[in-house]
Amino acid sequence: MRYVIIGNSAAGNAAARAIRTSDPGGQVTLIGDEARPAYYRPLIPFLIDRERPEADLFRDELHLPQGVALHLGRRATRIDPSDKTVLLDDGQQILYDQLLLATGSSAVRPPIVGVEDPGVFVLRQWDDALAIRQAAVEARRAVIAGGGPVAMKTAEALLRRGVSVTLVVSSPQILSQLLDDTAAGMVRQQVEATGVCVITGCDVMEIGRGSEGEEVVLSTAQTLLAHLVVIGKGVVPNVELARDAGIGVGGILVDKYLRTSIPDIYAAGDVVETADIVTGESIVSGTWTNATEMGRIAGENMAGGVTEYEGAFKRLNALEVAGIPVIAVGVVDLPPDKGYQVYTSRRGDTYRKLVLRDNVLVGALLVGEIEGAGVFTGLIKRRADLGDLARRLAEPRFSYAPFLRLETAKAEAYAC
Repeated sequence: MRYVIIGNSAAGNAAARAIRTSDPGGQVTLIGDEARPAYYRPLIPFLIDRERPEADLFRDELHLPQGVALHLGRRATRIDPSDKTVLLDDGQQILYDQLLLATGSSAVRPPIVGVEDPGVFVLRQWDDALAIRQAAVEARRAVIAGGGPVAMKTAEALLRRGVSVTLVVSSPQILSQLLDDTAAGMVRQQVEATGVCVITGCDVMEIGRGSEGEEVVLSTAQTLLAHLVVIGKGVVPNVELARDAGIGVGGILVDKYLRTSIPDIYAAGDVVETADIVTGESIVSGTWTNATEMGRIAGENMAGGVTEYEGAFKRLNALEVAGIPVIAVGVVDLPPDKGYQVYTSRRGDTYRKLVLRDNVLVGALLVGEIEGAGVFTGLIKRRADLGDLARRLAEPRFSYAPFLRLETAKAEAYAC
């Protein structure tokens, strides 16, 4: 059996390992458009200031099994499902019996004047980080457009290099896709205390090259001077190969086994449109954890398995911003009239918010003190009915023991 994987990151690597486990004799080929081996993408902001050694990015779980044929620094340009071939940018054709599209996503460059200037960067790949690092050698001031995790980590890395940083955030708060306004306010206070200037509620409208660097014009008509500009406005799935092959896309559309609309072609990772495990809404998940799980299941199924993929968490993030640990899972920010019960507690620099519906935990937000995060994530994924324990979840010292006793009692009653 000939297995071909397009994409050399979380999903593609997990699929290669799963295929090799299920079919030790299969021929596995992996195509990656970057010339280096797979690395842990969430850590690339640390390359900007060398806060962590490069070796930290080459994690054990990314080491491929023996016998995987690698085509690194090569880009797949076309898929022909009729003769089951993948065409590479060097003209080579690769035959497949089972194909996985794990093409990931690319950083968004919004359609604003000057976004392609040499002093404007995105941060999605290793070489992006190296380019920002080089630009930071002579830079004194930087503007970062965006208020998500990548923007935050980039700001911290540049600050450690001695670069003055201004964050320009279009929404009213930082980390708007992860936090509610209370948590965002707490984190913003700490971010500003490190020396980062945060401007919310406005957009970058134009970037122009001036005599002293980039002139960044905001929607408020304010102009900021920057020696480098970083765009951190999210990502878009790389669906071009799938679309050109006739596969349904928004993100790539798949069934519960991660099969596309064309036989023997699967998809996994940041490029896939799936269902939110909590709400059921269609999402394109951009988290490493979800991509790894999808890749594993897709690989098993390509090798003859019948494992169903249950869906992804739209929100499943663990990060540290300005020294504050933050974990957000599931539904954390919502209007008050949707039938949810919300329990919060705040003590000094710590904040805890839990969201339930019909005694089932559907969301958890922890700031400062993240004890219990694994417990909460497990409860959300299992859709466990917590009964009278629901109200106790927000207690700072909540223990998993009462829930275990409840589950044990239920199991014994069922056995009887």
